[in-house]
Amino acid sequence: MSKKSVLSTRRGSGKMTAIFIGIMLVGTGVAFLVLHSSAPAKDATVDQAATDQSANASSGIEIANASTTANGYSAEFLAAITEVKILWAKNDFANAVLKSEDAFGKAANDKERAIADYWVGASHFKLGQNDQAIASELAATKFDPTYGAPYVTLAAVSLGKPDCAQALTYAKKAVELDTSYPWSHNNLGLAYLCLGQKPQGVTELQAALKLDPKNTVIADNLQKAQASK
Repeated sequence: MSKKSVLSTRRGSGKMTAIFIGIMLVGTGVAFLVLHSSAPAKDATVDQAATDQSANASSGIEIANASTTANGYSAEFLAAITEVKILWAKNDFANAVLKSEDAFGKAANDKERAIADYWVGASHFKLGQNDQAIASELAATKFDPTYGAPYVTLAAVSLGKPDCAQALTYAKKAVELDTSYPWSHNNLGLAYLCLGQKPQGVTELQAALKLDPKNTVIADNLQKAQASK
């Protein structure tokens, strides 16, 4: 991200900590990384289906022109989401917004609309367009109340304000809906730390790292949290 502004908050002993959303927290206090995810969607089914379809396309295998895939997602929607993921890999978030909106138009049901709105919001977030990110993620939660990923983005936006209490609420909801998503635990840990609740923060970051042991962002968060006073 090219965003250079920082937001500050005080906690506990009065030390100043600044939040740099998407990159890191910096300041006179402890630094914590707050990185959403380079490929943040938490829907293993649609992820695998998109991966399979992308692999087929890249290998020159003709994709069946069926109205729905074997995983139950409409073929046009899945193709659009695959393109969104490709744009994310290129850090082309402006076009990812447009393609996510295109995916929304191709969605066949509310579950697909929720996924599309999630990607719209996540892409806006990466562009630093937080108002648009919030609106899209909240819309996603209305389409599918059981979908946890939008709450991860909402927690990250709240951490950047910073609104620690709101971040905690959103992050708790993300974990409640999906305990297997490491970024939900990461943001919950950061929300606890934002509120000065170190033990709870460290516990959640440990849970996040256990779910994704090779994640260097979460590992760095945990290391710095444990070293903080």
